Amino acid sequence: MPSLLDAQLAKGDMYGLSGADLLAFALHGAIVSPYFDRHPRVQTVLQAPDKAPYAETVARWTQRDWEAIARESIQYQ
Repeated sequence: MPSLLDAQLAKGDMYGLSGADLLAFALHGAIVSPYFDRHPRVQTVLQAPDKAPYAETVARWTQRDWEAIARESIQYQ
């Protein structure tokens, strides 16, 4: 698990995340899917020009949203 978290932290850093946003991103990568960041819905958040805080934005997503992202992320390997 540490190497997975390290990889997700590095990925989050490449997206310009830090602090609580970086931690939330890394945990999502470890729990939801290592490829969750390639999902279009997640990409929309990460690439928004006037980017709101990642953790704040995704905190509004439901369990059903996360389940769909996990299920669909397999295609982005």
